[in-house]
Amino acid sequence: MSDPRPVATFTVRGWIKDNVSEKVDFILANFFEAMPSQSWLMRRRVKSVQSILAEHSNDPDGFAEALQEALLVDFNDHFDTVVINVQIDNPDVYRITGRADIRISITIKGDDNTLTNVVRQFREVDSVFKVVIDEVNYGSKQ
Repeated sequence: MSDPRPVATFTVRGWIKDNVSEKVDFILANFFEAMPSQSWLMRRRVKSVQSILAEHSNDPDGFAEALQEALLVDFNDHFDTVVINVQIDNPDVYRITGRADIRISITIKGDDNTLTNVVRQFREVDSVFKVVIDEVNYGSKQ
């Protein structure tokens, strides 16, 4: 699947044009790295995960819905047809402890009508995404 809208990686890798899975990873990374104070360039459009957590600290359904909407805004900049589903795997634990397993399922339809499905799992512990931090610090656990 080829898409004319590349994704900036802010690394020596440069721009990603054709690898959909890699584009998804960098869009997600850019989203999760965004800080509320960095959003002045596109104020009211850029939503940080920190602000979403603050708005929905005891509301797993609201958190999942707000996260899904914010991700859709970012992904629609790079793909024409995107379906995103955010699911909190343990909502009762989230309400009590602030810990959550978050599953993000993304389906992208390419210009040639091919579908690409990507699922990413995140573990949020006291507002820190443990799985992401562990992978950055220690490498993938595959």
